[in-house]
Amino acid sequence: MHERYKNVCETVLRYKDHRDNLIRRTVISLIPVLAEFDDKEFVVTYVHKCMQYLLTQLKRDRDRSICTYLG
Repeated sequence: MHERYKNVCETVLRYKDHRDNLIRRTVISLIPVLAEFDDKEFVVTYVHKCMQYLLTQLKRDRDRSICTYLG
């Protein structure tokens, strides 16, 4: 998995704006899993993009419950 980590992160984040609610919720729930798997690489490469996305989702009512659950 370590050699495919960046590819997996990019693939997951590619679906963050998908029109299907279940897919967006799955992306939100996978972000902590990706961060925990390789925390150093995640912080260097993806934390800014993910935090912007999560903060945007908190402003929307439809996805707020899953974002607050992650905390």
